Amino acid sequence: MADLLDIIGNRLLEICVEQLLMEDIWNLNSHHVSTLMSQCIDTADSWLQLCDSLTRLFWPNYAQHPWVGEPHVPNLFKDRLTEIKNIKNLYKQIVTLLGDEETKQMLYESSPFKEINIVDTTSLGQSKWNKALQYFEQVLQPIDERIPAALKAQLHNHLSNPRQVIFIFSKYETLIQRPAVLEFLTIEREQFLQSYQILLQDLRKAMSDTNMAPDSGHLSVICNECRWLKVVQYQINEIEKVSHLISGRHGYDKIIKAV
Repeated sequence: MADLLDIIGNRLLEICVEQLLMEDIWNLNSHHVSTLMSQCIDTADSWLQLCDSLTRLFWPNYAQHPWVGEPHVPNLFKDRLTEIKNIKNLYKQIVTLLGDEETKQMLYESSPFKEINIVDTTSLGQSKWNKALQYFEQVLQPIDERIPAALKAQLHNHLSNPRQVIFIFSKYETLIQRPAVLEFLTIEREQFLQSYQILLQDLRKAMSDTNMAPDSGHLSVICNECRWLKVVQYQINEIEKVSHLISGRHGYDKIIKAV
């Protein structure tokens, strides 16, 4: 049965990937490609969740033919798709941050991924993919020297506004996670940590104080409060998305416990 689940899952993903391979996957301006890639990843996630539910919850309790053993998690193409998506995000964030056509052209022409079969997940295919990743890092080395300075310039004017810092961190999250960039932005991350506690306290107060909710006039009190809580929840989610960028700083755990 495990083999059957693998066969079905692989065929399902092959159908999705076939449409993707008909496009220029590395085109940064194609919304259609991004949509197809997200659909492929969502399909893989759905299949993995289905297999987990069947082999962990339902089939072990099926009296006539119970599933025996550990839950089955198929080895799908999802990990490779996720890597491709992250690389594309990195490309896009570099082009957006540095904003010059020369960098964009260099990244596209020097891309080592265009010359390999990205759907080949065999041992040989994985070896070629790993070599392409290593070459990609070499291509990024001269650009890595410009990225921290450009980010620092954007953050410098907004350090007193933690919400704007969160927006910048979220916008360039993939770039900021690079070790060299994280190290270069140590001071900015430390300053953001200091205002992080105040921001969380304000949001906690907003969650409990419904008087802070703006009066829309045409909504009932309950509807107005629900709408306000949705706004606060969105802000909390945005904070959670970037919190890992400062989670290793001294005092972070203490702030979380206090709030």
